[in-house]
Amino acid sequence: MDADNALARAYDTNPARRAAAPPYALHLRWLRRHNNAQWHDTRITLPEPVRSRPPRYIVYARNSAGSGTADETLSIVRRHVERAGGVIAREVTDAHAPCHPQKRPGWAEARRLVGRGFADGIAVVDRDTVSHHDPEYEAEIIAIGATPALVLLVRPESAT
Repeated sequence: MDADNALARAYDTNPARRAAAPPYALHLRWLRRHNNAQWHDTRITLPEPVRSRPPRYIVYARNSAGSGTADETLSIVRRHVERAGGVIAREVTDAHAPCHPQKRPGWAEARRLVGRGFADGIAVVDRDTVSHHDPEYEAEIIAIGATPALVLLVRPESAT
């Protein structure tokens, strides 16, 4: 009887009774944290002067739609980088526009600087600054993590 019940549970097609998959946002948060942990693990193998210096960040912001400036966002991210013990290597901004991250010149510049070793990561206010679309955000996190490099968010990904 138990074997029959187990088989019925395994092939249950009622979605209300199946276990729900974790939200995609939790996967994205895990992916970013995993990539950041890999950066820390890689850093341990570096020579002492490089290993002991604080992480350098590109502070990235998009201009707000109303004011046309990113000053407020930049100051929020600056404070967060300082609280996290990092150093600001450069600040980069883009016009507020809903387009793919790689089509924004400022974001492409931030990625280039991190890829060439000018900075250890990119700091932004939230994940929507990178992309509102989950697959685009995931692709950016994977690409940055392959360097390896850090992605620092002032407001982490939400679970919903």
